[in-house]
Parts: sequence; structure tokens; C-alpha cells
Amino acid sequence: VAWAILIYSLAFGIVSTYWLFLRTTPIQFIDVVQVSWRPIVGCAVMFAGLRFLLAALGPFDGFVSGVIGLGIGCAGGALIYLVTVFALWTLARRPEGAEATLLRRVVTRF
Repeated sequence: VAWAILIYSLAFGIVSTYWLFLRTTPIQFIDVVQVSWRPIVGCAVMFAGLRFLLAALGPFDGFVSGVIGLGIGCAGGALIYLVTVFALWTLARRPEGAEATLLRRVVTRF
């Protein structure tokens, strides 16, 4: 039952939400793609990188090794995602957006 709800929600909930959003606002689909492609690619690269990293480290049997694996996965995922998104942002000639705002805040703070 849970899988059916998930599939239904993904198939109809997201599609109908975007359909309503794009029809009732001046925002077009290309506008959404232009600002979201870097995070989407970053998520895909993070997924692949963590699959490879955690498989290379072997199974995490037991509580302590599971906690260590969780820590490695969280830190590794954050690092892979950040490096990927900022590399794509740099390759895209640093357009104004969330990355530029974050970088300005970090630079002014430190």
C-alpha cells in the first residue's frame, strides 16, 4: 500500500502541481530547468559517488561500524554534492543565483 501511495503521489501529485504552477504563474518550464539543473546533476553524482564509496569500504556490520558508515556517507555526500554543484556553476560562467549568494555570504563572513 505504501508503494502504491508513493507511486501515485509521484505520478500525479508532482505532475499536477507543476502543471498548475506553470499555468497560473508567468514562470515557464525553461525557467525552472535553468535554475535546477545543477542541483539535480549534483544529486545524481552524489548518489553514484556514495554508492561507489560505500561499496568500496565494504559492509558496515554492527552498530559502531554502522554509525561510522553513516558519518562517512553524510560527510562524503555533502562534499561530493558541494564540489559538483560549484564545479558546474563555474563551468556555467557563474550565473547569478543561490551559489553566488552563498559564496558572497561566506566571503564576507570570513
